[in-house]
Amino acid sequence: MEPISKELYEYAVSVRRQLHQYPEMGFDLERTVKLVSDELDKIGIEYTYEYGKGSVVAHLGQGEKMIALRADMDALPVEEKTDVPF
Repeated sequence: MEPISKELYEYAVSVRRQLHQYPEMGFDLERTVKLVSDELDKIGIEYTYEYGKGSVVAHLGQGEKMIALRADMDALPVEEKTDVPF
């Protein structure tokens, strides 16, 4: 497997930090859903919100075969013990 570029790594870290800086719980995911939607817009991937509150379903590919991925986007109620803003 080829290693990822430094640029892609830094992008992934940036998005992860944005998500962790503003944790949202349950179905109240307004900022998280917007971040995911904005990132999908940037790379031209179609999506819908039609499958439930706090969800984004992206449309990748077409045809008879498909792959579905599911990821929880809500935070857990934990107390951070670091001094970082994310």
